[in-house]
Amino acid sequence: MHRPAQNLSLLSACLVLSACAAKTPNYPAPPLFAATVTAYNPSVIPLAPITRPVPVAPIVLPKASQVAGSDLIGEQDLLDITVFKVPDLTRSVRVDGQGYITYPLVGKLRAKGLRPAQLEQQLASLLEKTYMHNPQVTVLVKESTQNRVTVEGAVRLPGVFPVVGSMTVLQALAKAGGLTEQADSRRAILLRKDAKGELSQQPIDIAAIRQGRLQDFILLQDDRLVVQDAIYNRFTVSGAVGQPGVYPLKEGMTVMQAVATAGGMTRLANKYKALVFRRGLDGREQHYAVNLDAIYRGTSLDPMIQQDDRIVILEAREKVIYDEATRFLSPVTLF
Repeated sequence: MHRPAQNLSLLSACLVLSACAAKTPNYPAPPLFAATVTAYNPSVIPLAPITRPVPVAPIVLPKASQVAGSDLIGEQDLLDITVFKVPDLTRSVRVDGQGYITYPLVGKLRAKGLRPAQLEQQLASLLEKTYMHNPQVTVLVKESTQNRVTVEGAVRLPGVFPVVGSMTVLQALAKAGGLTEQADSRRAILLRKDAKGELSQQPIDIAAIRQGRLQDFILLQDDRLVVQDAIYNRFTVSGAVGQPGVYPLKEGMTVMQAVATAGGMTRLANKYKALVFRRGLDGREQHYAVNLDAIYRGTSLDPMIQQDDRIVILEAREKVIYDEATRFLSPVTLF
């Protein structure tokens, strides 16, 4: 009644003896990469025109009547009028559709077309003639409805903004809440009408203005600033990375940051040679070798990438052979 158990034990013993008798081929491990790089001459990746240093534009002063925020008072403007040490006469007054304001002790007074200083003199003169001695009057344009600029596109608070005094591109962007994460800070457009009413387009590199490489533009009345979306501003990472694919390009992104965005290098990656494919000024695509290990160790600069760049992380041939060998030719393990 114990014969089946004895047969099973005999079979197991035979399998063990046969496994021990068969010698597993001794495949030598392929040589690994050296820990150091003896000589590395980093390749220079030429920049496309969009990231070349932008020359400082000549300063062109527009006419005073054209500057956005010209201090001429207009219809529907909101004025803050203050009389020193007379709080009862301190108030906000709206200019009506005919260009007049109504003020205590003075009555109706035309304000349209005047500068705040001129209106101050008129109010002080009228108050002094009847009621006061040497009144100190201050007029501030709190809200201008005549002088406006429009900011739209990839900004947090797009809209039409009243302007007091003068306004630049960066100041207008601040009023619009700043750029969104999807904004392309190198590609904005300033739309402006000339004296003939014809619309012109002026490309604006916001990043260059912020970095001091480009003059901050003074906006004119009725200017429109359109910040373009970077939805099509992409780069590609392929090869021996964790998550190859197409990714949005952020401002100032480098090769190492792009590789990290794609999940980092796999264990089969050749960290000494990656390729960056870039379309040159002549429209032809060229490739450049990048030593990621040298960048990581700080012996080489981490080059910036650009729109439509293709980054290919090559596989190390020795690592591929070793991985295949250890996967398919590993010794038999008995449990």
